[in-house]
Amino acid sequence: MSAKAASERGLKFADWFRSLLPSSVRLASSWRDKWAKCFDDLVRLDGRTEAEIAKVCQWARANEFWQQNFLTPVKLRQRDRQGVMYYDRFLAAMNPAAGRRAVAAGREYVSARRKDVIE
Repeated sequence: MSAKAASERGLKFADWFRSLLPSSVRLASSWRDKWAKCFDDLVRLDGRTEAEIAKVCQWARANEFWQQNFLTPVKLRQRDRQGVMYYDRFLAAMNPAAGRRAVAAGREYVSARRKDVIE
């Protein structure tokens, strides 16, 4: 983890997200700090709102497929094979019209980043 400590709001988010998981889920000892930092990055770097982050997490945890595969909020900042953040994938599934725009924007970002690396 970086030198910057997680925010109090991030730590509260981490505890809240933990409450969404079954008690049988085993977590690494550093889960709280990692999840809090992820929340802080979603807000500070990605420009997400706290309310939308909570809605996306609740949707994914309630979804029949994702409830078994979304066990850490860190996944929200990871990208799928097409280079789209899972956050945007979940948002697209929740709200197809807005989500398609977010997924398209994610692909454009990845495409531009690849060009930067190649050039």
